[in-house]
Parts: sequence; C-alpha cells; structure tokens
Amino acid sequence: MTAKATTESKVIGEIRPGELTMEKPTDVSFETTLTGKQQQLVLAPIKTVVADYRGDETGWQIVVKTTNEQSYQRHFQLEINRAFITSDNAVVAGHVTPSMTQVIQFDTSVHIMDKAKRGSYQALLDWQIEPQLSQNVRE
Repeated sequence: MTAKATTESKVIGEIRPGELTMEKPTDVSFETTLTGKQQQLVLAPIKTVVADYRGDETGWQIVVKTTNEQSYQRHFQLEINRAFITSDNAVVAGHVTPSMTQVIQFDTSVHIMDKAKRGSYQALLDWQIEPQLSQNVRE
C-alpha cells in the first residue's frame, strides 16, 4: 500500500490599475444672422468617450476652460452643461462610480450678444479629466 501525500501551493497575483482617459471632444460650429438683440443658440452636443480602468471607487470629473476668451467674449458666451465657460476651470461632468467606457454628451449653447459684430470667431477649449478626491481635505 502506498502512502497518500498532500501539499499546498499558492496562486499569487496582483491586479494593477489601468488608466483614466478621455478622447478629444468633438468640435461644433454655428452660423447666425445678427438681429440687434441677444440670442441663444442651442448647438449640437459636444461628445467624448471616457475610459476608466483604474479599478477603484474614486470617480472622476471633467473640467474645461477657454484659452482665448478675450478674442470672442464681446460677441458671444459659450455655455456647456449649464456652466458658462471662461478662462477659469468649470466642472462640466462627473461620475462618482467607476465605469469602464462611457460616452459623454455635453449640452452646448452660445449666447450671442446684442452688440456682437459680424465676423468669424472661435472658442479654443482646454479639456481635462481628473480623479475626484474621495476624502475632503481639511486645513
């Protein structure tokens, strides 16, 4: 009769976090005729795709600002997801639980000033995606 032998082994693994990324948001354009009155034009939504492969519960937020506000601000203001876009960062989207891949649409409109001048103008936008802090920082 043979003796039965037992032994143990382990499977040791480490799962590392992936990246938090955002595709380049789409461009949108508009045309309008001046009326001498303030106008609001609803534009096609700006779209992007966010991929969150970090594997945690921190969430994320998208901030946007314009880098050339002085060149168009007398003619129109840009509004994205109910936030007027200026040279200061504005939070325009956020997600509190992780998702793998998600299409994000931003409601977009322009407010044409009553004293706007004819011409071609463009708002240059700087988009950033960043993790949300899971804890409040106290000083």
